[in-house]
Amino acid sequence: MSVTHIGDFQNIISVYLINKRVLIDPGTYSIAEDVLHAIKSNHVHFDDIRYIILTHLHLDHSGNTWYMLKHIPNAKVIISSKGAKYLIDPTQLIASSRSVLGSIVDRWGEVRAIESEKIIGIDDNYTLDIDGSSIRFIETPGHAPYHFSALLDDVLFTGDAVGIKVKDRLRPASPLPSFRLDLALQSIKKIKGLRVKRLYTPHFGIVDDVDNFLDENILVYKRWEEIIKQGLNDGKDEQEILTLINKEFGYDELLKDEFISMLLRSDLRGFIKYLKK
Repeated sequence: MSVTHIGDFQNIISVYLINKRVLIDPGTYSIAEDVLHAIKSNHVHFDDIRYIILTHLHLDHSGNTWYMLKHIPNAKVIISSKGAKYLIDPTQLIASSRSVLGSIVDRWGEVRAIESEKIIGIDDNYTLDIDGSSIRFIETPGHAPYHFSALLDDVLFTGDAVGIKVKDRLRPASPLPSFRLDLALQSIKKIKGLRVKRLYTPHFGIVDDVDNFLDENILVYKRWEEIIKQGLNDGKDEQEILTLINKEFGYDELLKDEFISMLLRSDLRGFIKYLKK
């Protein structure tokens, strides 16, 4: 079973194809034409793609699924059974995203409903058979409540069950409104227990040094927790807490990029909300 990394698109997402049959997390409408071009460039016929896997609902992963289906007519969409309704009627998903990310949602582009007959709703340990191999779906909540990772032989498509690594700097994937640190750490440890040889991550790229990467994730998540807890106990505001985090982790280059900075601040707010509960 072959995996193709078809590209990292506009600081939004890394997209993958399995055996030229399965597309993983196609991203936002703003990158839709780039994704389609990348598929063609890898000599894949749109009619041959049978499934679009969405690890979770967030628009940077699912937003252009409706547009992909216009070009990939034989594909079914695989998503958590609990999340499927938000694809059929994305009104609440769009509103929630806009309340958290503001103008970024406009930058990512249009989102439209997906017909229910195009959707396969799945639960934990669901198995998809494709070309003689099996993809097993494993619940990995924390980043989002309806989140799956996909296990293929000895590799894993993580979704946002792991942190975000940009410019060699790792940060938690901890956005508003539903981040849960306890579940996120459980999911990372669950992935560690799978003993896979490679991770295909959405933000960004392929990880071969799996154990060290997962250990780094656990360290970063726990250290963010310690710094934010101490900051809140000391009465510090969001900007002051961000300064403390940046002092330790060196996110200066990320904070210079307006788009990345907005997303990083969303991750900080998700962490703060969780710790204030």
